[in-house]
Amino acid sequence: MPDPRPMPAGRRATPAGRRAAPARHGRVLSVSVPPAEAAAIAREVLGTLGWRVRAQTPATLELERGRRGATILLGGLAGQALHLTAALGVAERPHGTDLRLVWDDREGRALGGSLGRRRAHRILEESLRALEEDLRERSLLLGVRELG
Repeated sequence: MPDPRPMPAGRRATPAGRRAAPARHGRVLSVSVPPAEAAAIAREVLGTLGWRVRAQTPATLELERGRRGATILLGGLAGQALHLTAALGVAERPHGTDLRLVWDDREGRALGGSLGRRRAHRILEESLRALEEDLRERSLLLGVRELG
């Protein structure tokens, strides 16, 4: 008999004994400049918000912000020092570039609990809005698509 309890938000049903893959969140921002220029603008904007590049490949920037030590010590109460990670995919398209900023629903939860998860989601959304607004002000933004 199926379990009558509803699935928690952000979780997917899986066979017994296996954990569900985390839900992915984010947006795809389509811009009218080449990939290198789009990535440089994203680094600049996100850098002003405290994000730094942890690892880089030609198609992806692994980003992080905050301090892991503060997050371990204070959990969700670390505030702006809450350690977060995200990935910025950079893909060339026929008339520009797609910037795909994504994170999973576990972000901030492991060390910060539910408070950390909510704070992480808010910080990531604010960062994405700031990047979107900057691209719009530069007249480079062609379109926005939600993920998930």
